[in-house]
Amino acid sequence: MAVTASRRSAWFAPRTGVLIATGLALALLVGYLLQINYRSALRVRDNLLAQRSLHVHTHALAVGHFLASTSEDIRYLAESREVAAFYESRDLGMSMQYGLALSLVPIRDRMRALVQPKGEAPSRFERVELIDESGRVLVDSGDGAPPPWSDDPRLVTSGGKVVLTSDGRLAIARPHLFKGRLVGMFVAMIRPESVLDVLPKAQARADSSFVILDEEGRRYPPERAGASGELPARLATVPADGRMVELSEATPGRGSPARFLAVRVGIPGQDRFSLAQVDHATDLVGDLSPTASAVQLAGATFTIILALCLAVYLNTRSLVLQARLDESLRREREVAEKRDALEREIAERERLEAAHAVLAMAVDQAAEAIAVTDALGVLEYANTAFERMAGHAELRGRPAADLFAASAGEARSPGLAQALTRTTPWKGELSIRSSAGSPVDAEVVTSPVQSRAGAIVKYVIVARDVTEEKRLRDQLRHSQKLEAIGTLAGGVAHDFRNLLAAIKANAEFCLDGMPSSDPSREDVHQILEAVARSVELTRQLLAFGRRQVLKPETLEINGVVASVEKMLRRTIGENIELETRLGKDLSQVYVDRGQLEQVLVNLLVNARDAMPRGGRVVVSTEGVLLEEEEARLLEAPAPGEYVKVSVADQGIGMDPVTRSRIFEPFFTTKPQGKGTGLGLATVYGIVQQSRGVIAVSSAPNEGSTFDIYLPAHDEEPPVALLPPPAPVECRVPSGSAHETVLVVEDEAQLRAALQRQLATEGYHVLTAADGREAVALLHDVERVELLLSDVVMPHVGGPELARVFRERHPNAPVILMTGYSDEAVARGGDLGPAAALVQKPYDFRDLAQLVRRLLDAAAAVTPQLTFVA
Repeated sequence: MAVTASRRSAWFAPRTGVLIATGLALALLVGYLLQINYRSALRVRDNLLAQRSLHVHTHALAVGHFLASTSEDIRYLAESREVAAFYESRDLGMSMQYGLALSLVPIRDRMRALVQPKGEAPSRFERVELIDESGRVLVDSGDGAPPPWSDDPRLVTSGGKVVLTSDGRLAIARPHLFKGRLVGMFVAMIRPESVLDVLPKAQARADSSFVILDEEGRRYPPERAGASGELPARLATVPADGRMVELSEATPGRGSPARFLAVRVGIPGQDRFSLAQVDHATDLVGDLSPTASAVQLAGATFTIILALCLAVYLNTRSLVLQARLDESLRREREVAEKRDALEREIAERERLEAAHAVLAMAVDQAAEAIAVTDALGVLEYANTAFERMAGHAELRGRPAADLFAASAGEARSPGLAQALTRTTPWKGELSIRSSAGSPVDAEVVTSPVQSRAGAIVKYVIVARDVTEEKRLRDQLRHSQKLEAIGTLAGGVAHDFRNLLAAIKANAEFCLDGMPSSDPSREDVHQILEAVARSVELTRQLLAFGRRQVLKPETLEINGVVASVEKMLRRTIGENIELETRLGKDLSQVYVDRGQLEQVLVNLLVNARDAMPRGGRVVVSTEGVLLEEEEARLLEAPAPGEYVKVSVADQGIGMDPVTRSRIFEPFFTTKPQGKGTGLGLATVYGIVQQSRGVIAVSSAPNEGSTFDIYLPAHDEEPPVALLPPPAPVECRVPSGSAHETVLVVEDEAQLRAALQRQLATEGYHVLTAADGREAVALLHDVERVELLLSDVVMPHVGGPELARVFRERHPNAPVILMTGYSDEAVARGGDLGPAAALVQKPYDFRDLAQLVRRLLDAAAAVTPQLTFVA
């Protein structure tokens, strides 16, 4: 039976398809005919409406031309010779009344010619008047009766344009100007018949009419001023853009409201008026109705569809069996699909379990410390790195906040306890104390884990050991602080040296001018001694700021230690035992011998003061090879071979706070008056300027060890920047007035002292406050024999000024003065021959000797490079 039903279904299915296809074809054909009929009806309707709109535009143009012509007639009247003659006569003071009246006769004749023209042409105006500025009627074309516009304000404010008066008439009120002033006004009433003659009389019937509307919606002619006749009352709402608008209005005595088609067009040249034409809808388009045709064709379509539905229904029962068979096949397919889905789910679970195993192994072996807690912050899982950081093998079940404490025995960390209650991730630094007792600084990140319902069920804690990172960060901060202090100290020392140079020069002036018996000479000597001590203080500040002038040479470090050992023993006293442990086969170093000796003396003095009851100090030397990691920890310039000099004492030692500040200038732990606080600062500056590094290890009551690392130097020694000074002659050679010396110094007192000193020796001295002023002075002066300039100046520095000077005077000598090291000059480049560098504060006798020697050398055309400290 199933086979029979299947065959029947197979036979009925194609037949149903044929019926449906036939019905759809008929429906499409009817729809196509409906569309053609509807579009044809619309096209006919649109053509009729467009024709009517064009008709209204044409008549609006005619009405506009008519109104413009009437306005021109009034303008010609106002500008006529008769009117001008009348006002000219009145302005000339004509006293005879009849004389003025006589001059109005030609005006009246022209006005009557407008109202009653000769010939067959109908008149455009019904009445015309001339009114003077006081409102008195001078000429009237009418019979003398009061004009209807005497109280209409529209005429006064119309500005000469056509208006619709209150009684429904068209009128023109044109102001009349004579010689630039308002002398009167022409008022003209337009004849209604003349306006209606413009419109076609064939249209003047009850069912179709033209109407003129002003901007207020009032209608013209007067008999159509109200909503009388067949005109709709809402005509004023029609826009004046030429579009056809359909209006409906209920009419007494009729069952259905009357339907109108209205077109409103603005009259060209008359912005106050528009022309409207109203027609009954049935008179314009007749019985043409696209909707009726559409309804008819829709009925035919419905009939076809009904027949189609009946045919489909007859075939429905035969398809029921087919549907049942299809349902059975669908169920079989679903069972097969579920079986395949179950197999895929089993395979996916096996894959996820394998992935979870890999993830668990990766998390457990990760370098970062990872832990998982429940919603209350109790640990459920911790990987190996976390257990190693905490120092416990079993952490499950312990509150995570108990592990992150500042120290043993203190309350739990509020930071982590609060983080394990947040609904958003948290990041911060905490301290964790391991079981070994050593605290570990860790960067901790906590992340909440939410369920699908949005509730927090777990927290993930990721910790990273940042102990070494914090140590390096603190070390960098300390280095930057010392660098900033060094820059400040060097700058202060430089400016202070300028002042000391001025003080020394003026003191020498006073001393030279005093007789040997003057008791004040001792006071001046005291000033010079104070200047010398101040110079030593600035030298120490410059040493810390790495701006002092060095005289480096290649040295054996053991030889330096041995040469100063006797002096060191005398310095530290008898209660201090000095032991030297010198290494063998050490590399040479490239340093300033005197500065290195000062470093050793300062460290030994510092060790002596740290052992008031006596003790032992060990000075040792050895060769070391710093790897890259060691060089980075020590902040050495580069990895490589170094010579290490160590000074270790058994003194009171230092706590971490004191150890972090020992290299700061003027910082000291000694009682007031017992130390200046510049000893270790000078050591730090000398080592840094020698391209070395110093490290300190100390603890309270455990002594201190200072390790100095100097880079090994096996190359040939370079030429020293500052050779030993030339022998000083007893007598200062004098100059001559024809020898011009240009002094450039930004410090006013020092500049004045230099000018006085050189002028006293007989030189012609020119001065400038800075490099820019000196350059301008060089352009004005023809000859300068020698340039004496400061190195660091605003605008233009000394080396740059020297190059400009050499361009104008190639063989002239140059002397540069500075309170800094030779780096300032080295940055300026090579100054060429006949150049010297003088360190502030200078001795004037040495400076005068140098000036004379360079001038004599330039005169002999034997330039040479000379440096004087």
